[in-house]
Amino acid sequence: FNEALVHQVVNAFLAGGRQGSRAQKSRSDVAGGGKKPWRQKGTGRARAGTIRSPIWVGGGKTFAARPQDWSQKVNRKMYRGAMKSILSE
Repeated sequence: FNEALVHQVVNAFLAGGRQGSRAQKSRSDVAGGGKKPWRQKGTGRARAGTIRSPIWVGGGKTFAARPQDWSQKVNRKMYRGAMKSILSE
């Protein structure tokens, strides 16, 4: 009984069932923010290039989640070997 092989195949099967449909907006995806809020020098405020920066309220997420494919490739012989191992137990 090849426990490691069965484990890998079962994990791959379960991973393939994950939906993976999640998404957030990064700073480039958020609407607006095309103009500098204030000039670069002379205001006494911190430099700012856009109002959609992740630091700002209403800004984008720094590392925004993207849709993901969780499916794993399992070699045909590995899959068959795992099935034989399960059925022969």
